[in-house]
Amino acid sequence: IPGTAEYLGIYIGNGQHIHASSARNNGVIVSDLTSGYYNRYFIGGEAFNENLWNEVVIPYIYALSDNGNGTWTITDAVCYNTNTGTVSGSGDYVGGVAGYSSSDTISECYNEGSVSGSSNCVGGVVGENYGTVTECYNEGIVTGEGDYVGGVVGENDGTVTDCYNAGSVSGSNFIGGVVGCNTDTVTGCYNTDTVSGSDVVGGVAGYNNDSATVTNCYSIGTVSSDRYAGGVVCLNDEGGNVA
Repeated sequence: IPGTAEYLGIYIGNGQHIHASSARNNGVIVSDLTSGYYNRYFIGGEAFNENLWNEVVIPYIYALSDNGNGTWTITDAVCYNTNTGTVSGSGDYVGGVAGYSSSDTISECYNEGSVSGSSNCVGGVVGENYGTVTECYNEGIVTGEGDYVGGVVGENDGTVTDCYNAGSVSGSNFIGGVVGCNTDTVTGCYNTDTVSGSDVVGGVAGYNNDSATVTNCYSIGTVSSDRYAGGVVCLNDEGGNVA
């Protein structure tokens, strides 16, 4: 697509596109690109053909529902970029399904494409999480040039439950097979692939802070670091709970 895009939707042909409404309560809507606001600012797009998944014309399919309290739930999100597509970003918060989640719920979602970021907070599913991530998984390669890189969540400040990672994870500092940095709760999660980084690298979590919990989790992947590494958690602050 030529030019610089500040607003993105999914073009479905015949001048129509699917996008998030500017009015939050309206959720995801379909709008006409041939008139009004979108006609003035539209710079390009590609039509979706259901037989062309491997061309990554639509990277994500998901259902979005309003919880009625200012938060949202994303369910059954799928990243269809297994073969040729990538998710990449030059700033913080890069994720296969969501870059940043505030107080929302991301449930039963998965990513199978490569995810990469040149800064901090890179995750196979979510870059940084303040909400709930549950029953999600990543099978793509996750790489970050900065800190807080995780197979499922880069930096977790919320709850991650019943998730797993089966893709290789690499980064600089605070790298984990499931979460790179945990300040809240990770439970019932596991990692099966290689995890590597410069420092503070863990099979499940690189860093678990003094008020955080990692419970009922395991890793069977190879963990390597230039300095400190741990099979489940590398650095657990005093007061942090790993069980």
